[in-house]
Amino acid sequence: MSKKKKNQNNGPQLRETQPAFQPQPLGSKVPGIIGSLAGGTVGYLPYMVLSLTGYFAPPLAILVPVFAQLFYRRAQGYRRFSYALGTVLLSGVLIILSMDLVTQFIAMALEPSWQQAAQGSGSSLFVYLWDVILSAEGLRSLLPYLLFSQLFGLLGVALVSKPLHGYASLTAEEEKQNLQWALQQQKDLEQARLAAREKAAQKSAAKERIKADALKRLDGSAAEPKNNAPAQLTVKPYEMQQHSLKLAAAAFLAIGAAAFGFGIYKLAGGGYKFALLLLAGALLLYQGAKTYGSANRSLQLSGEVFVYRPAIGKPEEFPLADVKTCRKKGNQVTLIGFDGKVKGFFSISWQGGAELLKQLQRAKVSVTEE
Repeated sequence: MSKKKKNQNNGPQLRETQPAFQPQPLGSKVPGIIGSLAGGTVGYLPYMVLSLTGYFAPPLAILVPVFAQLFYRRAQGYRRFSYALGTVLLSGVLIILSMDLVTQFIAMALEPSWQQAAQGSGSSLFVYLWDVILSAEGLRSLLPYLLFSQLFGLLGVALVSKPLHGYASLTAEEEKQNLQWALQQQKDLEQARLAAREKAAQKSAAKERIKADALKRLDGSAAEPKNNAPAQLTVKPYEMQQHSLKLAAAAFLAIGAAAFGFGIYKLAGGGYKFALLLLAGALLLYQGAKTYGSANRSLQLSGEVFVYRPAIGKPEEFPLADVKTCRKKGNQVTLIGFDGKVKGFFSISWQGGAELLKQLQRAKVSVTEE
C-alpha cells in the first residue's frame, strides 16, 4: 500500500518536470543572403590575385561557392535546401560575373598603355576603361574568360550541395519536435479562442440582463396613463431655426471656399506663408458642412425605438431600453446608454423637444442637470 501511494505521489512531479516543446530554429533568410555574398567575395580573392599576376585563374572560381556556403551556414541561413542552394548559386554567379569585370578593370588600369590612351581620349581613366570593357567588342573578348569562370563556379556549387543539404535538411527528430511544437501551439490557440468565446458569452449575458432590467422598468411604468403620448414623436429644429442654420452654413462655405482658393493660388506662386490661410479655409468649409447638417438633424421616437440623424454621418437606430440616463445642460439634452456612450442628443428649444423629455421621464429614464 505504501509503495503504491509513493508512486501516486511521484506521478505529478514527473509530469511537471517534463520540458515544453521547443521548435528547432529554421534560420534567417536575410543574414543567409548577406553571409553568402560575403563568403563568395572572400572566396574570389585568390582568383583575383592569381589573375592579376598574369596566370590563367578561372579554375579558382570553384572557391566562390565553397566559401559562400561556409559563410551561409555560419550566418545561420534559412534551413531549406532549395532556398539555400538557390542562394549560393545566385551569389556565386553574381560575384563571379561582377568580380571578373572588376579584375579586368584593375588589370587594364595598371598598364601604362591604357593610361596613355585614356589621357589621349580626354576622359578620366575610370570612365574610359569601363567604356572599353562594356562595349560590344570588349564583352566579346571577355566572353570565353567569363564562361570558363562560370563553369567552374557551377562545379563548385555541385561540390557543396551535399554539405549544404546536410545543414539545411532537418533530421527526423527535429521534424518531430517541430510537429509537436506546432500541435501544442494549435492547442493553445484553441484554448485561447474558447476562453474568448466564454468571455464574450458572459459579456452578452450581462448585457441581456441589463436590457431585461430596463424592460422591467418600462413594464412597471406601462400602467401609467399615456393617452397624451403620441405613437410617433419627431424632434427637430423649427423651420426658422433651420433657415438660420442654413444661412450660417452658406456664409461659412462661401468664406471658406474663398480662403481655400486664395490660399491655393498663393501657394502655387510660392507664397508658403499663406498655408495658414489654406488651413483656415478648410476648417471653415468643414464647419459650414457641419452647420448645414445640423439644420437637418433630428431625433425620432417610434414606439420603443429611437432613430437619430446626426449632423454628419448615417442615421443610427437604437431601442429606448438602451437609454440609461439623460444629461441636461441648458436646453441641450444628451442620451447616455448603459455602456456609457452617447446615443444622441436634442434641444428642448426644438420642435417636440419638451414633449420628448416628458416621455423619457415617464419611461423612468433619469435626468441629471449640469
